[in-house]
Amino acid sequence: MADFYVECPIGRGGDGRVFLVRHRLTREPMAMKVMPKPDASDEVAVRRALDERLILQYVARGHPHLVTLRYAFQTDHQLFLLTEFCEGGDLASLLAKQPRQRLSEGATRLVLSQLLAALSALHAAGVVYRDLKGANVLLHKDGRLRLIDFGLAKLLPGGARGRTTSFCGTRDYLPPAVVARRAYGVEEDAFCLGVLGYQCLTGRVPFPGGGG
Repeated sequence: MADFYVECPIGRGGDGRVFLVRHRLTREPMAMKVMPKPDASDEVAVRRALDERLILQYVARGHPHLVTLRYAFQTDHQLFLLTEFCEGGDLASLLAKQPRQRLSEGATRLVLSQLLAALSALHAAGVVYRDLKGANVLLHKDGRLRLIDFGLAKLLPGGARGRTTSFCGTRDYLPPAVVARRAYGVEEDAFCLGVLGYQCLTGRVPFPGGGG
């Protein structure tokens, strides 16, 4: 931590807090996610922490629509993930500022095409994202979108054809299989993408409470 200084908090999630920090030498702004280190006996929490770092380190690396990891380190009690900072804010905030909280068809196509590219890269690596929503899509100064926060993403056993039964996600975007506690795989991200696309076009989610 000695190489960075904290400017301000910029977010909070279920598994940690996010701060805007700068490198003391380069002055580069970064988003720093701070999480409590999971107890070794909590296998689910340990697996999620490991998956998040592995996905950022190896799957997201170099992809134009997946956030870039800059540094990762830990102390006795906390884990730190530092990623590129996207000055444009998130898609949810952008929608909230629009007339009737929606985008044009052209803008929606641009959003969906970039997110589809991001999800395709994750799925090819056997990763199901599981928390696609406007708050997890950031606007970078290069004009591209970045998918962030892989805290609920999972490396599936068996790769892209793998299945899981974990119940997680954000209520308004939950796929039917998750709500029904059935096994699911990477295809469930397509449902969430459809929900987000519908929201961009209409200003509302199609299934409040989730589940289709």
